[in-house]
Amino acid sequence: TKLSDDINYRFSHCNWSEFPLTAEKFMDNIYKSSDKERVFNIMFGYEAIGIYNNKDSGIFDFFGALPYFAIEKGIDFGLPHTVVDKNQSVGSLSSVYQISWAGEDKSLAPYCGNELQNEALNKLYGLATRVNLSADEMLRFDWYRLQDISHFFYMANKNYQGDTFAMPYESQYAAFMNYMNVLSDFIERVGAQFPSSVEDEELNSLLKTISNQDEIIARQKEEIRRLKSEKSRR
Repeated sequence: TKLSDDINYRFSHCNWSEFPLTAEKFMDNIYKSSDKERVFNIMFGYEAIGIYNNKDSGIFDFFGALPYFAIEKGIDFGLPHTVVDKNQSVGSLSSVYQISWAGEDKSLAPYCGNELQNEALNKLYGLATRVNLSADEMLRFDWYRLQDISHFFYMANKNYQGDTFAMPYESQYAAFMNYMNVLSDFIERVGAQFPSSVEDEELNSLLKTISNQDEIIARQKEEIRRLKSEKSRR
């Protein structure tokens, strides 16, 4: 994660031993790496541009120059599927426990490690059956946005990103209260379509029926295509 963190969290830190990080230096670090290292994953969120590193930091010039120095060093950029196609697997990696990107131990603690986070998550996913039955596109869109991990990250017991992270709330409790207020409004919207008087078991049965109908329709369409194909060959 060093290369990613160099951009995410250290790029603007003038007290960092490698400051300033230039595109040339960044690509040179990759170029001089071990021959065994063929793929380098650089991962960061949009907050790396504008929040962690503003325009004055030179971050835009840095990204603009990366392709030039990559070409100079013979380094390619690739999407996941192209990387998979060009490289053979060297082994498998077993992960017994769920992992995340944040914190020293890379656990899920930054997102579901305290009562506030779990209360919010349980309330949110308690709506899953009803939302999945809804044909309301805006409702489903808001449902996805409410699952953004940042909401729960703000409720963590500590700031896992240190001084580089811009916390938008005064405290984890303020983050929790704000989220629950928004979620409360969302619950009302869901309830308007699927009243709480209707049990989840009944809704699950309905969802299964709809799913089965879709499968039957798909099989029938395939059978129609097959019969038409046979008829055209006669």
